[in-house]
Amino acid sequence: MNKEFLKLLVNNLITAKEYQFIRDEAGRTISLDNAFLLQKSTHGAWMVLETVDGDAFTAEQIKQRMELNMDVSASMNANNSNIFVEIFIFNRDIPEDKLNVIKNSQSMKFLRKKYYVCYTVRLDNKEVTRHFKIPAAVDGLDGFLQDIVNKDVDETIELVSDFGLIQNPQQYKEDTGMQVKKNIPVLTYSLIGINILVWIAMMLYKFFTHASDDSVYTLFGVKYNELIIQGQIWRLFTPVFIHLSVIHLAVNTYSLYSIGPMVENIFGKRRFLFIYLAAGIFGNIGSFIFSNTPSAGASGAIFGLLGALVYIWQKNRRNLNGSFIAAVATTIIFNLFYGFANAGIDNFAHLGGLIGGYLSSYAVGLAVSKQVNMRRTAVLCLTIFLAVAGTYFGFTKPSNVAYYKINKSEDFYNQGRFDKAGQFALEALKLDGRDNNIRMYGNDIAAASLINQGKAQEAEAYAKALVNLNPARGHYLVGLCYYNLKDFNNAKSELKDAYRLDPSNSHARQVYESIP
Repeated sequence: MNKEFLKLLVNNLITAKEYQFIRDEAGRTISLDNAFLLQKSTHGAWMVLETVDGDAFTAEQIKQRMELNMDVSASMNANNSNIFVEIFIFNRDIPEDKLNVIKNSQSMKFLRKKYYVCYTVRLDNKEVTRHFKIPAAVDGLDGFLQDIVNKDVDETIELVSDFGLIQNPQQYKEDTGMQVKKNIPVLTYSLIGINILVWIAMMLYKFFTHASDDSVYTLFGVKYNELIIQGQIWRLFTPVFIHLSVIHLAVNTYSLYSIGPMVENIFGKRRFLFIYLAAGIFGNIGSFIFSNTPSAGASGAIFGLLGALVYIWQKNRRNLNGSFIAAVATTIIFNLFYGFANAGIDNFAHLGGLIGGYLSSYAVGLAVSKQVNMRRTAVLCLTIFLAVAGTYFGFTKPSNVAYYKINKSEDFYNQGRFDKAGQFALEALKLDGRDNNIRMYGNDIAAASLINQGKAQEAEAYAKALVNLNPARGHYLVGLCYYNLKDFNNAKSELKDAYRLDPSNSHARQVYESIP
C-alpha cells in the first residue's frame, strides 16, 4: 500500500499544492524507487519536500538520508527561509529503531531560518504525526496530509514516472542506498518499431513479388468487411499495425510518440498495452459496423489514448487545471472534424477507438490497489459485452452481408457458375438496395449472369437499372439483352453508346459491327 499512497500523495502535492519536481541540469525528471523529491517557493520561503516509503529502508539508511538532507538544507541560500520537509510512510507499526532515528534527529542544530521538519504517516490507523514543531506553520501540511490519508487510494491517479530528481542522482544513490532509475516508455517505442517494421515488410514483399497494393493489403490483414464475415475475424486486430502510405505511417508515428509516453507512464506498461490494443480493436469494430471501406492504421488506438486522457481528467478534474482537458478536447474535436471533412479518413474507427480507450481505461483503473472494485469490474464486463455485441452486429448488418454476397457472386461468376452468381447478386440487392455500390455490382452481376444463362428478357430490367449507376457498363449489358432478343436497332444504339463511353470495350464494338 505504501507505493500507492506515495503516488497519491505526490499527485495531490503537485495538483493541489502546486509543488514541482526538481529537475537536473538538462531539465529532465527521473523517478526514485520508494521516494520522491519536490520543491516550491511560498511566502518568501523555499520548500523542499521528500516523501519516503519508510518500510523500504533500514534505520541506518533512514539516518543516512536524513543527515544528507539536513546538510542540503543547511547549504541552501542563506538569504531566504528554507524548509526541508521529510514525510515517512509506514504501512503499520513504526519499528522503534526507525522512530528513534527520526525523533533524535531533532537535536541537530541549524543556521537561522533553516528548518528541517519530519512527519510520519501510518496507513493502517490513518495516523499523521509531526515530530518537529518549528516553524509552527508548514504550508498547511498537517491538515493536508490527514485529508490525503483518509482518501481512497484506488480512486486516484497512479503516477508512475515524471517524478522528481536530485542534482546528482549517482551520489544520492551512494549516500542513501536508494535506486535511481529513468522511466523510458518502452512499449510506446516498441509499438512504433512494430509499425515501422510491418511497413518495411509490406514494401519488401511488394518489391520482390511485384504484387498489387490490394494483394499486399489483403495478405497483411487490412480490414475488409466481407473477409471478416467469411471468418477472418483476426482482421479486427491486425489493421492496428498496418499503414497504407508512408505519410499515413508518419502521422500516426508522430501522434503515438506525442501521446503514448504520457499514457504509458500514468497507467503502467500492462495497462497501457491493454488500453492501446482494446482501443484499436474497438476502432476496427466501429469501422466494421459503420464503414464498408477497407481500412487500416493505428489512429483508432491513438484515439483510444486520448480517451484514456479524458478518463484521467474525469477522475481528477478537481485537481487538474482546465488547460489539460481543453488541450485533449481540442485535439479530439479537431481530428474528428478533419476526418469528417476528408472522405479518405475513417472517423468511425476514430470514434470507436475513443470509446474503447475510455472504457478500457476505466476498466483497468489508474491505481495499483489489489482490492476488488465493483465499478471497474462492471465496466470491464461492459467493455467485453460491447466488443462482442458490436462484432455480432457487424456480422448481421444487412450492408455487410450484402457486400459478402456480392463478393461471393463475383467468385461464382469468375468460375462460370452463373446460376449461383445471379442468386447471390439478387440476394445482395434485397438486403441493401439503397447502397449505390451494392446496387451497381448487384445489378451488373445479376444482368450478366442471366444473359449468360440465355435469360435476356429477365436480365433487361437489371441492365437498365445499371445505366444510371455505371452508364458505360449499363448500355453495354442492355445492348447485349437487345441483341439476344433480336432487337437489333435498339441493340446497335445501346452498344454504340457503350463504346463511346468506354472505348476500351472492344467486345461492344465487335457485337455492334456484327449486326447487319
